[in-house]
Amino acid sequence: MSRPSKTWNPGIKSPWLTRAETADYMRWSVKTVDRYLVHMQKEPVPGKLRFTVITTETKIKMIRVLAEDVYALCPDPLAA
Repeated sequence: MSRPSKTWNPGIKSPWLTRAETADYMRWSVKTVDRYLVHMQKEPVPGKLRFTVITTETKIKMIRVLAEDVYALCPDPLAA
């Protein structure tokens, strides 16, 4: 039986995930996710997760992870 997720919502279709959503999906800690991050401006690296920094209207900077990389690295986290 899977544990309930506090942030992951599979009904939302977005090309970006937060670090917390990525951690929930992968069943990792946010610190582990951070070790796998590589900036979008660099070449894709196999086994790494590309991210970008998005700035809001109030000048808050947020990291967003490319969902495509998350799903490619772990297509079905419940199967693991």
